[in-house]
Amino acid sequence: MKQLIYKSNLKPDKMPAWLTCLLNITLDDINNNHVFGDSIEDYEWIQWILNTDLKELQVKSDVTTELTTDEGKTALFIKRSGRILVSIYIKESNG
Repeated sequence: MKQLIYKSNLKPDKMPAWLTCLLNITLDDINNNHVFGDSIEDYEWIQWILNTDLKELQVKSDVTTELTTDEGKTALFIKRSGRILVSIYIKESNG
C-alpha cells in the first residue's frame, strides 16, 4: 500500500500556521482517504488540493507548489519565495 511521505527542512515548532495546517490536516486527510497508484495524475490531484487550500488559507507570502520528475522519480514541493519548505512523495508504506 502506498502513502504520502513528506519531509521538511523546518522543525515543527518553527513552521508557520498555514504550513502546519497543510501537513496535519490536508495531507493527513489525503493519506487517510485516497488509494495511490504510480501515476503522475495522483501528484497533480494532490497539487490541485494544496493550491486550493493555500488560496482558502489566504497565505500572504509567495507560496507555490511545484511538481517535478527527475530520473524517473516524482516529487511535489511546497515553496515559499522560491525556497523548498516541504517535499512530498508517494512511497510504499513500511507497515
